[in-house]
Amino acid sequence: MESLNQIMLPHVEDVSIEINDLSVEAVMLQVQMLMTEDFGKQLSRIADKIELLSHVKKAYRENINKIHGFMAQGANTSRGDGRIYYESSAQQMSDIFSSCVKYNYDLEGLEFDPLTQKDYMTFAENEDYTDAGQMKEFFDKCADQVSNGEIADAIETAKDAGDDDGNLPYYFGHTNNKFEDGSPKFALFSASLDLIVEKINNFMSDIEEETEHLSIQLNQLTSQRQTALQGANDLIRKMEEITTNTVSKMG
Repeated sequence: MESLNQIMLPHVEDVSIEINDLSVEAVMLQVQMLMTEDFGKQLSRIADKIELLSHVKKAYRENINKIHGFMAQGANTSRGDGRIYYESSAQQMSDIFSSCVKYNYDLEGLEFDPLTQKDYMTFAENEDYTDAGQMKEFFDKCADQVSNGEIADAIETAKDAGDDDGNLPYYFGHTNNKFEDGSPKFALFSASLDLIVEKINNFMSDIEEETEHLSIQLNQLTSQRQTALQGANDLIRKMEEITTNTVSKMG
């Protein structure tokens, strides 16, 4: 925080008040009021930061809800190796991986756009699909082919999702099953979804820690501002008493 001289003198010059023309009490009152104003500005700034973080946390929570909603509606199937998966359309797969992001908000600049300020999660290395952004692009392509009636092309595209064992990559694979329109069904593994949700929860935990830190600062500044206000009120009463005594003596 700035020193009292740094806070007081510029304001004194702005209103053309000469300190030598003021009583000690008046100078102290000026300082207290300037401190109160400064504390108020800091409080407003921290409150804005906390509000921005709440928007980031809300975006993460919406992504988790989207995944949980998919898991609640999807067909839960167990394979021969015991791995549990959900049969999904290309569009559903795209929607899921669009939620696999970490947001890059600007706390100092108070800027947050969930559509642009984000990085896709990075998954296993040394595989054809290493991050959720690549996965989303893949399934967007397949979903567009299905939407345009290019079912044969969609089936060929689906083969790039790995073999029936879902080994390329770990998070998903294609199946031999198809929807009524002939479009391919994909396998999105339950363990993979659990890991994605865990990652998002970790991001949210970071937000909560940052919010808690700011809340502590907010409480401290609120107390300091209240002390400064009380000091100003005490000085005003003292100055009123001095004025009253002076008038009484003159009478």
